[in-house]
Amino acid sequence: MGKPLRILVTGVGGQLASELVGCRAADVILVAKGLPQLDICDTSAVALSVREAGPDIVVNAAAYTAVDKAEEDRELAYAVNHHGAANVARVTADLGLPVVHVSTDYVYSGT
Repeated sequence: MGKPLRILVTGVGGQLASELVGCRAADVILVAKGLPQLDICDTSAVALSVREAGPDIVVNAAAYTAVDKAEEDRELAYAVNHHGAANVARVTADLGLPVVHVSTDYVYSGT
């Protein structure tokens, strides 16, 4: 048997990450991080968390998902869903790690 797969899951306080944490396999080491421990809007925090976790793959389940509130708090929603996702992508690319990014099917009209 080889070494276990090590997965870092972001957004641990959310519904998707909670489901992922709940269905881990025996040959998987799951490291789950979310607020306040990991703010994906903070590039340095993302880099540190990824390096500390030492994952083979990162699953980015962190997102601003309250649709009605997102329309009122556009800056925070944009920061998390755009800049935060970009931070995770940039850090994992720099380290040569695969990343799975999960997003919504809800599309803003742009107006």
